[in-house]
Amino acid sequence: MAENRRPAFMFFPDKWCSHTKHLSDAAYRVYHTMLCWMWEQSVDYCTAPSEPSALSAVLGEPLDRIKAALQEIQNPHAPLLKHDKKSGRLISNGLKKEIDRMMFRSQKARESANERWGAMVGFAEFYAAYPRKMGKGQAEKTWAKLAPSPELRKQIMQGAARLAASVERGAQDKKFTKHPSTWLNAKGWEDDLDDSETTPAACNFEFKAREVSEEEVDALLGVNG
Repeated sequence: MAENRRPAFMFFPDKWCSHTKHLSDAAYRVYHTMLCWMWEQSVDYCTAPSEPSALSAVLGEPLDRIKAALQEIQNPHAPLLKHDKKSGRLISNGLKKEIDRMMFRSQKARESANERWGAMVGFAEFYAAYPRKMGKGQAEKTWAKLAPSPELRKQIMQGAARLAASVERGAQDKKFTKHPSTWLNAKGWEDDLDDSETTPAACNFEFKAREVSEEEVDALLGVNG
């Protein structure tokens, strides 16, 4: 946890003032220094040694000042820090709640990032196979929203391959092919491509036969009458 140290913690003036108003200036300074040391140096962000000599060493404060301050900070009627007998350390409940909130948000952010990256599995292969390379950013958003399962990715890839083959054969004009995002939104992989359909790239022109006159034949052959 300490390897990726958070630079700051939340400060609530009303609670701070109500909790520290009874402290002397010296005890106030020690308490403030303790909390800052916990956040900046303690492995868990929220504890410090409870033994005065150890606390004096880590805070760099005289031992007698630490002892006097602890008597105020740990007032039996309203101690500011919890004493964990098992670990022998003093715990700031406020800092513990703060780090718990931070770790929860970090975990949620990681899960969200993993979901986004997981949703993009297969997109690069789809975009490479799709015959028209337009609007990649929008296509990425559409793909992420679709978040296709392995089976659906297979169907999409098969559909994209059929479309690419149709364009390659000239059965469909590439410039009239849908953008990848539009194709995905329209479930284009379910389209039944019929290459016999007339498309701008595959128009069948009919030429009607007619009789040609002798004069036209002579003109074509260069025969002068």
